[in-house]
Amino acid sequence: MNTDQVSDELAVNNLQNYMNTYGILSCNLNKYLPAIDEVGGNWNAIITLIEQREVFHCKAYRKRTTYLSKELYYLLKPHKQQTASLPDFSKKILNFLSEYGPANTTTIKNVLFLSNKEFSIHFDLLLQEMLVTVIKKDSTINQTWSSFIWGTYTDWEKTTNCYRDKDDEYLIELLSKSLSSKEITKLMG
Repeated sequence: MNTDQVSDELAVNNLQNYMNTYGILSCNLNKYLPAIDEVGGNWNAIITLIEQREVFHCKAYRKRTTYLSKELYYLLKPHKQQTASLPDFSKKILNFLSEYGPANTTTIKNVLFLSNKEFSIHFDLLLQEMLVTVIKKDSTINQTWSSFIWGTYTDWEKTTNCYRDKDDEYLIELLSKSLSSKEITKLMG
């Protein structure tokens, strides 16, 4: 086993331990939440956990790329996933993914005739509401970034176990390990 394999395995373990305790992590450095590398993880490790359905990729917290543990995803789900107020383009993206299955960004934009700007605006709304997520890596761009195959939350849920046996009190207790009460209220919004 080479050094990269060992470090990736250790990084996966570090991320799993962190997510089991706190449930929420940021992609990039910021003042609100720890980032992947701050807790001993790396890009390959987070991709591994996403592909194993141990982590849900979204923008539910402060419109930033955020990773949720399975447990936190299922606890937070009732507070998100609102479709009624979505703009038409967001609904078209969601309907496309629901009907045709997971696809990469280029395919979604081409099929729906969306500009980069339109796609970004409307896709971000879907990520914020936890309606879409990364299903798997599409291609590696560099050591710290990849393109993705996107799918709906139902695509993601097909291969996970439901943890919705706990209530909002537990959700708040879990989030209190990382966030202030004001931030929890915003997240649960």
